[in-house]
Amino acid sequence: MEVIVSHCLLAIAPSSSLASILSDPLVLLALGVGLAVVFYILVLRRTAKSPAQRPGPPAAGRRSLAEREIEVLLDELEHMASAVSQRFNAQSQRLETLIREAQQATAALEATMARARAAPLASRIMSQSPDTGHDSGLAALARHTEIYELADAGESAPAIAQKLQRPAGEIELILALRSGGIS
Repeated sequence: MEVIVSHCLLAIAPSSSLASILSDPLVLLALGVGLAVVFYILVLRRTAKSPAQRPGPPAAGRRSLAEREIEVLLDELEHMASAVSQRFNAQSQRLETLIREAQQATAALEATMARARAAPLASRIMSQSPDTGHDSGLAALARHTEIYELADAGESAPAIAQKLQRPAGEIELILALRSGGIS
């Protein structure tokens, strides 16, 4: 019985759940043995004879030995149930901690996303553009507005290049970058 109890305790891994515990054949075997012992005790109590009907001392000695063995088995079963209960409680506490951490991370992410949505596009471009003497992101955006408006009106890249007197490749590049066409 000690071997079964030790196998059952080893079979319950820290990341196990109730379903995986109950799917382990050793745990099911231990539970079956425990239920059989309980059933056996219940049957013994129902079929117990009155003191007048009991046989003499040899049968009484055997009965007390059987009762002691059953008590030992029940103690082992109680210890095993206690160990399983402790592991289950530890795992449920760990799961609750992980859920709390996930909720906090989700709240932080949602707050960051809300701040990002609230910041205007121009201020984000200005804050990300280093001052190197070149056009800032906002200035480039303003310079390309005319190109974007003509493209939105249905003009082709060569037609826009001709109207604005700029190279066609530049116009195509600006429009490709706008639509995310270049990786």
